[in-house]
Amino acid sequence: MPYVCAPKVQRAKIMLEDCERKALCDPLRSLISDWSVDFIFPPDSNLNITSFQAVGLFSKCHKEIDSVAQKYLVNVSRPPTFADLNGARIKIQIPGIKGSTCIEDTSDRYPYDVCGCNVEVYFLGQGDEVGKYTAILKAELLSTGNEMVCRVRQIENEADPDRPIDLIFVALLRYIEQPVKSALLNTFQTPPPFGEMD
Repeated sequence: MPYVCAPKVQRAKIMLEDCERKALCDPLRSLISDWSVDFIFPPDSNLNITSFQAVGLFSKCHKEIDSVAQKYLVNVSRPPTFADLNGARIKIQIPGIKGSTCIEDTSDRYPYDVCGCNVEVYFLGQGDEVGKYTAILKAELLSTGNEMVCRVRQIENEADPDRPIDLIFVALLRYIEQPVKSALLNTFQTPPPFGEMD
């Protein structure tokens, strides 16, 4: 019987060259469930807004949480500065494990295979200020529970520092869920379901 070669399988190798680290290029899984977070500005911020709730979607695979939330902020009194954002808090509805936000390389002290390290928060200028204001924050679970702490990574501001600004807030959060324990109470109030989209 003559030897028949197996058919060739076409393969393509895609390189992502714009990323500092591979983990920042990993895609999010499909997000399917309603999600919200509370963002609280630091107490010494003197903006005309102290907190707000942003909504979006999340998915959970085993104990890994992927989520995106956003909020359009209209007429914030001025572009937020370092002092307005550094030390801000994000309350999450599903408690997470300290260290699982993987802001820095935690492979030596965190045993799980964290789904990605792109845990970031953005404030982006809107309307006439598109492209003129960008703030990037890293969000980290400093302790196990429902609260993340934000640290400013970068701010670029070409907008008028003394005039109101419209902003879009986007939070991309990935972490490991805290196993249910009686000592940890989740007091976060989730919003009602969004309903069906048209």
